[in-house]
Amino acid sequence: MISDLQASRAWTAALVCLLIVVCGSCSHLHIVAPAELRDKYASMKFAIAHVGFIPWNRTISGEVFYADPKDACGPLKGVQGDSRTMLSLIIAERDGCSLSTKAYWGLISGARGMILIDSDKEDIDKVNLVDPLSGGDSAVEFPIVMVSKEDGAELLANINKDQYTVGYSTLSVSLSFGLNAKTTVEVEYWMDPLHRDSYSFIDMFETYFFGKLLS
Repeated sequence: MISDLQASRAWTAALVCLLIVVCGSCSHLHIVAPAELRDKYASMKFAIAHVGFIPWNRTISGEVFYADPKDACGPLKGVQGDSRTMLSLIIAERDGCSLSTKAYWGLISGARGMILIDSDKEDIDKVNLVDPLSGGDSAVEFPIVMVSKEDGAELLANINKDQYTVGYSTLSVSLSFGLNAKTTVEVEYWMDPLHRDSYSFIDMFETYFFGKLLS
């Protein structure tokens, strides 16, 4: 006879295996407004820039302002000191300067994060966005992601051109960062629910997994 605790742990084992498989691709951009764009896209994929700070297992939301200058390689117009835009996100062109430079000006601007638009038509899942100057160890704690060229064009098309004059943007998004998974692997764990030693792995992994999740 299997006890309730054993049955619960057996389900935990199945859940653990599922999370290992799927959480490597849990990072997505979700449209908040306008409603027309939200209805068109359930979500957009993005590549994460490895230039220092990555807010794993967190979500960053805000209105999206088109950077001025467009490459975010200098002081950003219309952001400094504005309590509204200080809680916003910046969208900018990929090229023009290093990721570390963009992160610096984004941080100085007071924005919460930056969305880059890829300059090439390529599979965003295969893009390794690393700043060769920083080697991924930039001291600037500012999150940067990059969407595909096609998705970037859709986002820009939904930003009002008078955003800095009226003080708000018609585009709002949320950036959801998944768990920090360096490699996605599929794991099958077979266990005998009647054998006490079968639960040792579940006990150890449960402590590790939820400890990381809540940290």
